[in-house]
Amino acid sequence: MSFPTSLKLAAWFEGTTLLVLLLLAVPLKYCYSEPSLVRLVGPVHGLAFLAYIHQVVRATACGALDFKQSLKFVVASFLPGGPFVMMSRGTK
Repeated sequence: MSFPTSLKLAAWFEGTTLLVLLLLAVPLKYCYSEPSLVRLVGPVHGLAFLAYIHQVVRATACGALDFKQSLKFVVASFLPGGPFVMMSRGTK
């Protein structure tokens, strides 16, 4: 799988799991005392985040991203929808 494809896939998965966690799982936990979705989605999001960071580092090491771009990708991963925005902007 090429870097842009694997990075886009990782960004999509990380962004989607973050949104599910923030918009579904956490409200269910705190509003309805139902933590089961957080227990399921939390670790999945953790793995998705690690895979995303791995792909950013890999793309940077191979020259597909420069350091400034990679820093933007990492910062975006902490914002809901951030990975989607970064992938819509593309890479070099």
